[in-house]
This record gives sequence, C-alpha cells and structure tokens, in this order.
Amino acid sequence: MPNAKPLVLLLLTFLVAACGGTSATPGATPLVEPEPTVVPGGPSAAAAEAGVLVTYETRGGECPQGACGLKAVIFRDGSVERSDGMAQQVDDTTMARLTEVVEATDWDAILAVPFTGECPVNFDGQEQIFTFTVKGQAVEVASCTTLVDQEAEPFATVQGILFGTGG
Repeated sequence: MPNAKPLVLLLLTFLVAACGGTSATPGATPLVEPEPTVVPGGPSAAAAEAGVLVTYETRGGECPQGACGLKAVIFRDGSVERSDGMAQQVDDTTMARLTEVVEATDWDAILAVPFTGECPVNFDGQEQIFTFTVKGQAVEVASCTTLVDQEAEPFATVQGILFGTGG
C-alpha cells in the first residue's frame, strides 16, 4: 500500500473505541475520550471574533540565543503573524481549504489517539502545539500528549503554510 499510515491510525482509533477506551495493560491508566476544551491562553471568543483560525507554537530545544520556539497565528483573512518576524499572506484557495478542514475535522478521533513515546523536549527536541478555533472554542492538539500525523489534515496544510512543505 502506498500510504498505510492513515489506515493504521484509523484502525487503531476503532480498536480503542471498541475496547471501551481502556488499556489491556494491567495497571495502565484507562484512556478517556477527551472533549475539545477551551484552552487558557488559547484563542478566546474575542480572538475568534478577531478571526484567529489557528495558533501554532513550538516549545523546547536549545538555540544559540537560548530556548528555541516559534509562535504563529493564522487569521481567517489569510494574514499570518509570526514571532520570528516573517511576513506572510496566505492565498484565498489555501485559506478556504484550511477553514473547511478545520471545521470538518473529527477532533474527538484525533484527541483520542495518545502520544506514547518520549516527548522530544526531553532530549533537546521540540513539542508542537496546534490550537484551532472551532465554532468559537479552542481545541488544542499538543504533540507530546496527542499523536499528531503531520501528513493528515489539517496539520499538513498548517505545515505547508508556515514552512512551505506542500500541505
């Protein structure tokens, strides 16, 4: 199969749901299906009214000047504010696609798949935090708590906008 990763993640999601969201490992903490939550410091109702669609942030890693990190805000009008000062304007077609996939995404399914490895911040790597404004509420997906498939939507389009990786 050319790209089995989405199929494997889908099957894993169904397996977790079929098992009632619990782990078969003795002593393991059962999985609880998280609900989209309002995130302190994430886009508020005022931010949603201002047109914030996505906030992307990285934490961790060491750069010559100290801790590494980037914060970028993608607004519904296609403008992007970045902490590194890079100016961006997203084309209308890409913004329409991103807006559509953010609204159509099954956030419960994404949040139900936990990250199980060692967080990269523990060895000079970075955690990615995506905060999407969905129906006026902030939905946070952090790569050290939730498995983030960089090739799946809406993550692929966000990466493409911010880093020119296609999307």
